[in-house]
Amino acid sequence: MDKFEQFGEAMVVLDTLLPPGVAFRKNCMGLNKALMGMEMQKDDGGGGDGPDWDEVADLQYEAATNQDNDQWAAVQRDYNQSVLINTAKRHNEETAARWKDQTAIRQWDYQTQMQEAQYNAQVKAYNRSEKFYEAQIGYNRKAADMAYEQEAAVTKERYFGLAYQGAGQELATDMKRAESGMKLQSSRAEGAFALQNLMVKQVQGEGKARARGRVGRSANKQYQSVVAEAGRATAQLKSQLLATDQQYNQARYGIEAERSLQKEQHEQSKLSIGEAYTRATKKIGLDEYGANLKADASRMMKPSPPIPIPKPLETPRSILVDSMLPVRNSAPVWGSGMGPAGGGGGGQMSGGQIAMSAIGTAGSAIATFGGPPGAIVGGIMMVGSAIGSALM
Repeated sequence: MDKFEQFGEAMVVLDTLLPPGVAFRKNCMGLNKALMGMEMQKDDGGGGDGPDWDEVADLQYEAATNQDNDQWAAVQRDYNQSVLINTAKRHNEETAARWKDQTAIRQWDYQTQMQEAQYNAQVKAYNRSEKFYEAQIGYNRKAADMAYEQEAAVTKERYFGLAYQGAGQELATDMKRAESGMKLQSSRAEGAFALQNLMVKQVQGEGKARARGRVGRSANKQYQSVVAEAGRATAQLKSQLLATDQQYNQARYGIEAERSLQKEQHEQSKLSIGEAYTRATKKIGLDEYGANLKADASRMMKPSPPIPIPKPLETPRSILVDSMLPVRNSAPVWGSGMGPAGGGGGGQMSGGQIAMSAIGTAGSAIATFGGPPGAIVGGIMMVGSAIGSALM
């Protein structure tokens, strides 16, 4: 068994599923043999049997090629997986966005229809209110006209009554005037007859006195007595006639004063009737205005067209960026990891280079044929680290 086979035996021992530390402890003997073989390779100054470097390069190239293929396959799987995930996300997001858009449009249609229905109901109620308002205004106008007619009729009746009253008062005054004139004429006639009787009695008395034929003082006294009695009676009669005239004048003054007061009262009554009619018509107009105000207060305001509900915006879609197309690395080059050694025989590798190269090749091969890559590669790296420390 040559030195390379010894190292290969140590690498075969590491093909286990145990954790790297446990595998390292269990294979200390094999590693020691490998280290001893490397020391032997290090101490060999020149010739002797060495490994078949072409075979090593083939193995190394094969492992690198397998690793490159595996990595490229993994990269393609990851890319395909990311593209598939993004496609599923786009589909799900588009489905959810369409559902949201359709729901928003249905809600918008429902709200718009409700708004239109409410506006139509308001317009209908407004038109009905306008009809009632116009009917109420017409009713108020008719009621006011009837009240004006009624008040005019009442005022006309009052004017007629006042006129009849004035005519009756004037007739009564005329009758009082005529009555007082007749009384005056009767008193004057009676006075004239009485005065005429006195004059007759005076003449008769004078004739009687003269017929007696007496003269002297007694005859004069008797004559004087007759004349005096006639004069006294005449004076009394004239005084009565004067009193009668004064009574007539007073009665006529009273009649005229009363008539004057009646006329003044008549005029004041006419003014009062006119003012009452004016007040009544104003009251009727004010009542009509108040009724119109009340009807206008019950009147609905004209509805304004509603503000259109804005149409819902389309749900924004997120932008999912796919991964860049994978680009394969350069293919492995045969013998790229091998070169002339720093010392010793010509073209030979040092023990550390052989160990590290072998460990890398073994790790690539193990990863190619299966097994837990993390545990196996970790164990190989631990072995490589131990070997490198031993050879320094």
